[in-house]
Amino acid sequence: MDSDNSVVVVKVENPFKRKLEDTELELALTESKAHRISGVMDSIVDNWLCPITLELPIDPVMAEDGKIYERSAIEQWLREKMTIGHIHPAYSLLEPVTMDSDNSVVVVKVENPFKRKLEDTESELALTERKHAVSERKARRISGVMDSIADNWLCPITLELPIDPVMAEDCKIYERSAIEQWLRTKRTSPSTNNHMGRHLFPATQAKSTIEALVKSGAVSDDKVKAWKAKLKNEKKVKKWREAAEGGDTDAMFQLAISYDNGTYGLPKDMKQAREWHKRGAELGNVECMGGYGECLLYGLGGDKVNALGLFYTSRAAQGGCCLSYLALGIGFAEGSYGLPQDAAQARVWLTKVITEGSDKEYIDTAEELLAELPPMYA
Repeated sequence: MDSDNSVVVVKVENPFKRKLEDTELELALTESKAHRISGVMDSIVDNWLCPITLELPIDPVMAEDGKIYERSAIEQWLREKMTIGHIHPAYSLLEPVTMDSDNSVVVVKVENPFKRKLEDTESELALTERKHAVSERKARRISGVMDSIADNWLCPITLELPIDPVMAEDCKIYERSAIEQWLRTKRTSPSTNNHMGRHLFPATQAKSTIEALVKSGAVSDDKVKAWKAKLKNEKKVKKWREAAEGGDTDAMFQLAISYDNGTYGLPKDMKQAREWHKRGAELGNVECMGGYGECLLYGLGGDKVNALGLFYTSRAAQGGCCLSYLALGIGFAEGSYGLPQDAAQARVWLTKVITEGSDKEYIDTAEELLAELPPMYA
């Protein structure tokens, strides 16, 4: 972009499309030829089966009917039938032989079509193999080129192919969630460390190019696996978001904890986590009430509001939320959040964490706090 904010149009050539099409055509041609030649060889072999044994002869001879037989088979046949007449050694399998007339034997010149066809077939097979080897070398070379092209589209922050690519003001392509999280706390380019604004632009061409690279099968497995995993997460988050916007409180909770932990491709964003916890809490979701209560009591993603935090935490505890058990246990043990210091109440709630909970971190914390409480009957 020029300094006067005008847009510079850049014509982008596609350096790998033509090469990929040529390679695919050559590979398909190689496979087709190999299949056709295999069929030709089978038909040639069939032509030389002995009509009696239906097997390839090891001592082939030609009878007066012009057919090739296994010597032992045709000799036995003639002894029994005596219908065909003389037979002659088919040495022509090695090279053409002219047989003179003798005792009513007709002069027969035997050509060997099998030898010529076999030689032609072997030659064609050799050519096919060479073409296939060339195609494979080209495919490997093009695969390397395409893999290097994919490297140019790696997000400088995640070092992975982005599923939602955007261009930042430094003209670099980033994963949207990664650059958005970066720009929340910084005003510099992750690539150059120079000052950079917050404007992001959808990189639609980059997205389609990355998808084409992945579908080509020419990009290294590690890049493809990471991209597909992120794409799967994106679809899952999209499904949750649509459900949450439709009033599904379980989906609201999933979005909240995903923003809380920075999982499923979402950035760690406590403001977003608090907002989804709040929406779910207002609709009566127990886990969301526990999460929203924690945000209010600790000031996560917004202001600390003890009174409202205790309201939602108490409601969540009544609904069986282990997180809220722990919050109340801590509050009574330390006299925090506006609660009085009360060892008996702390013991009740911390014990519930241990007996009803399943989260090891919560249970370990509850056990440590219980051990620090004064004895019940001191």
